[in-house]
Amino acid sequence: MSALLVCSLFALNAAGARADGTYVKEGGGGIIALHNKDVRMVWETLDIAVDRKDLLAPDSQLTVTATYLFRNESKQPLAIEMGFPVAWDQSEFYAQAAHCFDRDSHSSVSEFSVTVDGQVMSAILREGKKPIKTGCLKDEAANRAREREAKANEKGPFYHQFYVWPIAFAPGADHTVINHYRYDAKVTGYWEENDLVYILKTGGLWRGSIDKLSIRFHLGDRGCVYEGGPESCIAGVGDELHDFTDDPFKLSREVPEKITPAGGKLHRLPDGTDELLWALSGYKPESDVRLAYQTALAARNAVRKSIEKLDLRNTNARRLAWARDTLLALYGLTFTDPITQKRYAQKSWYVIDPTMTRERAATDKLLVNVEASLAAAPH
Repeated sequence: MSALLVCSLFALNAAGARADGTYVKEGGGGIIALHNKDVRMVWETLDIAVDRKDLLAPDSQLTVTATYLFRNESKQPLAIEMGFPVAWDQSEFYAQAAHCFDRDSHSSVSEFSVTVDGQVMSAILREGKKPIKTGCLKDEAANRAREREAKANEKGPFYHQFYVWPIAFAPGADHTVINHYRYDAKVTGYWEENDLVYILKTGGLWRGSIDKLSIRFHLGDRGCVYEGGPESCIAGVGDELHDFTDDPFKLSREVPEKITPAGGKLHRLPDGTDELLWALSGYKPESDVRLAYQTALAARNAVRKSIEKLDLRNTNARRLAWARDTLLALYGLTFTDPITQKRYAQKSWYVIDPTMTRERAATDKLLVNVEASLAAAPH
């Protein structure tokens, strides 16, 4: 997996810029992350949610809200710049350059905003410092030496770009910082998967540990998580259905051990949707959140494709009515007939969407064609 979702905020230094506090260092070539020995991230709450218009729409668009409480634990006033990386971790990119492959550094982050204590801040997008010169560096030992040098100088990872804004702390003062943005989980993945990478390690650049870190990833659907790659966490999703009434799909309820940090748990909510939760305390980040995810959209698409293959003019009214009801169920509509409702409530892919209406679903061309054939079919 490869996409960057969010990075816990950290202090910066910029070419030609100075800020109060001994942790800031001069550096040419762009923005770099630095350790800060005075300011502590007391707690962080991260809320990530799949955002789509309906249950048959793509599930790769996410909304993200990250809320932090920072505290100046020194006895001195501080004026620093905070930074939020929005493109590739270049240290990892160049460390893999022995393979000499090209990577798109396009940012998956859009509509970024930041508030400090409720006040909207102007965040400026600035270039990050490059860890090495451009080109393909095949010397793996040289890459590792640069990484060791950066660590020794208390620098964090290198990124292509940062959103940057200033913040001032009185001695002992707290500030609440909120970042909100949209994220495309498919922008930079190797495979046709939804990649979620939440960079936690830079949260370790602040003083001490984080008292409480809460992460909630709400899929807005039934779903599952896995390590990524060409495989799937939904059994049966890669097979062509014999009939649209089949339901061979099984969503994994396991959270693989290799998904970091440890302790993430998948929960089924009362409305039938799933969310992945972490509740960490006294946490000093040493790993990032890395996973791929799928929703029941993959199963719904398989069912829909099976309906698309029907010869509507030569399908009897009973089958057409069943196909119509199945399309409505794919959108998450409910049925007044208890037998029909029970039939779909048992499907692995069925989730009720309280915002969906019969009128909205009726704009689906496949549903229009099925209903037209049903009206014309002998009963």
